[in-house]
Amino acid sequence: LSPVREELLVARVENLGESPFKGTVRLVGVNGAAPLVTQKTLELAAGESAAALTFRLASDAGPDLYAGLRIESKGGVVLELPAVRFRVLPDAMLAGCKIVPDGDAKIASTQTVLNTSAPQPLPGADAQAVKVSYRCDDGWKFFRLVPQGDALRPIEGEPKAFGFWIYGTGSKISPRLRVLDTTQQCWQPGGDMIDWEGWRFVQLELNPSSGHWGGAQDGVIHYPLRWDSLFLLDNVGRQKTEGTVFIAAPVVIY
Repeated sequence: LSPVREELLVARVENLGESPFKGTVRLVGVNGAAPLVTQKTLELAAGESAAALTFRLASDAGPDLYAGLRIESKGGVVLELPAVRFRVLPDAMLAGCKIVPDGDAKIASTQTVLNTSAPQPLPGADAQAVKVSYRCDDGWKFFRLVPQGDALRPIEGEPKAFGFWIYGTGSKISPRLRVLDTTQQCWQPGGDMIDWEGWRFVQLELNPSSGHWGGAQDGVIHYPLRWDSLFLLDNVGRQKTEGTVFIAAPVVIY
């Protein structure tokens, strides 16, 4: 469950089995905006792996939204996600990032970031996306999207996770991001390798087990945080690679 824009929530539901499924998807604990509808019917045919349901919100929705999700079937609760706070980041923040190659400076690479449309629109919305294209030789190399300007770097509150909609092209590169705490300890939450095609919401959890180094080096997240890299693509295989991903609708999750 994630906002795509301030006025739209999308629930992407995966069917982990091969059997058909019929049930109800219901928003719970909504605050900060009034959904036009709070529940929708979900039907997945045998072998159908996923579906995306959209919930439109009142036009006066702000950047902060509280929402959770409940899936019911045959009179019982199949899945319940308690309400969390989402903060939608402005499109201009992602669109204004600069791409920076990092890792071993001796490893040749090319990389570009471009504001454009994805091959397919996001479910329910034509949200702005950035296209990241990259190529690098064998070795330690990764690519960072860095916010431009100090005014964009502070992160309010004590986030527990970050989310992005990512359009994968089966490029087998891993999503990360970097934030700095008040001691300059760098935290790098990460997600699963992008081995899929099409849009998928990816949530990067921030907790003491996230990769970290520098600063206090004590494994404690000292809030408040600042952005180092709004997004990062890591070539964990360290083999010659090239590819493209599209990124859209970043959110901070509390």
